[in-house]
Amino acid sequence: MRIAVIEHAGSGDYAEYIFSVIDEKAKQNDYQIKTWSNSVPVSQQRIGNDAVVYIYIESTSTILLNWLYRVKIPSILKKMKADVVVDLNGIASDKIKAPQLIAAAPFLFNKNVKNLDGVEKFAFKNFQHSLQIVENILLYSEKRKDDLSGIVKEKSHAVPFTATVVFKKFE
Repeated sequence: MRIAVIEHAGSGDYAEYIFSVIDEKAKQNDYQIKTWSNSVPVSQQRIGNDAVVYIYIESTSTILLNWLYRVKIPSILKKMKADVVVDLNGIASDKIKAPQLIAAAPFLFNKNVKNLDGVEKFAFKNFQHSLQIVENILLYSEKRKDDLSGIVKEKSHAVPFTATVVFKKFE
């Protein structure tokens, strides 16, 4: 299975946590872990049948993000033959043909939009549409399920933050 993981620059703590969980599970299951490169032709990228491919996006421009999600990312996913797409910033696109899963970070439930950066504003603006087209939603808390409509609640799964293995319990 080829899993494409889309991550944006400065994606936040929850996205970083989900990233680390995916990375850990990929290693445990002997998946190839690869970063997509726009400068290398797809035929030379050598993506295995069982792979996690990270697509890293640095842009925060609304115009560029619209183009990326409508044209560029669907093109990349088609070329790499992705079976599943995970977006760590809660953004889904109806142009992407593979099943999509989004991570709904705390900022998507924020009432004060003024404090959001470019990617967060884009994700916040498109969140309701994203909820309608995704297969599954990862939420950081069970309480956030109550903020979602009935149909969307069925697709949501709580994956709460936990401390990384670096932290140990001391008595």
